[in-house]
Amino acid sequence: MQKWLTVICGFFIVIGFTVLEPARHVAAEANPKSEIVITSFQNLDPKIAGKPIRIRVHVQRDEIDNPTQTLKDEDQAMVYAFFTKEKDNRQTTLTLSKNGLYEGTITLPTAGTWKVHLMALATDPALGKNGTDTMETTWKVGKAHTPAWVWVVTALAAIILILLIILILRAIKRRKRHGQALMQAQKAKRKKNKKKK
Repeated sequence: MQKWLTVICGFFIVIGFTVLEPARHVAAEANPKSEIVITSFQNLDPKIAGKPIRIRVHVQRDEIDNPTQTLKDEDQAMVYAFFTKEKDNRQTTLTLSKNGLYEGTITLPTAGTWKVHLMALATDPALGKNGTDTMETTWKVGKAHTPAWVWVVTALAAIILILLIILILRAIKRRKRHGQALMQAQKAKRKKNKKKK
C-alpha cells in the first residue's frame, strides 16, 4: 500500500510541476523586465520621388524596472517600414548594420504626402507584448528636380548649336555670292570673247 501511495504522490507531483511550469513561464512573459523601443528614424538621402531613399531606424532595449538606466542597442530584432499614399502601398525590410541601427532602401513612385509606419519586433519571445514597438510619421516627398548643371550644359549646347547654324548660313551665303560673282565674270568674259570674234 505504501508503494502505491508513493507512486500516486509522485504522479501528482510530476503533474503539478508540469502544470505549474508553463504558468510560471506565462507569468514571466506577462511581466517582462524590458521592452524594445524605436528611438529614432531618419532618411539618409533627399526624399525625392522615383529615386532610392536610404533610411535608418535605431532600435534599443529599455529596462522597465530601472528606467534611469541607459538604453541598450537591440541587435536581435526584425524591423519593417511601410509607406502608404492613398491606394499605393510600399514596404521594405531593414537589416542590422551595427549597434542597433537598421538600414534599408525605399523608392517612392510619386511626390506628395506619404504615411510612414515603422515596426520593430524582438526575436526574444520572453519580451511578450513588450517585444513590439511602432512609430508613425509622415513624409513630404518632392518631385525630381533637374540639377542646375544639366541646365547649364543644355544652355551651352543650345548656344553652340545656334552659332553653328549661323556659321553654316554665312558660309552658304558666301558661296552664293562667290558663285554669282564667278558667273558674272564668266558672262563678262564670254561677251568679250564674242565681241573679239
